[in-house]
Parts: sequence; structure tokens; C-alpha cells
Amino acid sequence: MKKVIKAFKKLNTRVQNELYLDYSEGELERTVFPYNGDLEEGVLFKTDDCIYLVPISSILEMKSSYKEKLEEGEEDGESVEFDDDEISDEE
Repeated sequence: MKKVIKAFKKLNTRVQNELYLDYSEGELERTVFPYNGDLEEGVLFKTDDCIYLVPISSILEMKSSYKEKLEEGEEDGESVEFDDDEISDEE
């Protein structure tokens, strides 16, 4: 199984949705790892084929956008999906 360190916004939409929900519910293991020349606190997110180390700071950057979309979806009674176009790949 491969291990990848990646910013939240660079993950594909499916992984972002699953990771964000697990993060919101406090279900992800936390760890500290080297990232961009510093030590960064992050979470471990496991899929069938990969273990992602994702910096918490990169999740928090996107949190307000996700929270708004989730609340809108709950009000409408529909599921919420996020397009890759909505999330910039810029760091």
C-alpha cells in the first residue's frame, strides 16, 4: 500500500468528501510529519489502495466552503458533491 503526503485541496473529490466527513466526526488518527520543510500536524486517512497524510491546516483552509455546502445540501435534503473546479490546486 502506498503512502502519500498531500494537501487536502489536491485530493480527488471522492477522497475529499470522505476525508472531510471523517475529520468532522473526529474519526481520523492524528500525527506529526515533515511537510514543506517544517513539522506539520495532520491526519491519517486510509483508502483501499493508499494511506494519505493530510495537513490539518490544508483541511481548515477548505472547512468554511465545505461547511456551507453541507448545510445547503442538508436544507435541500440532497447529497452534496464537490467538483474539482471548485477547489484550486494553488498552494
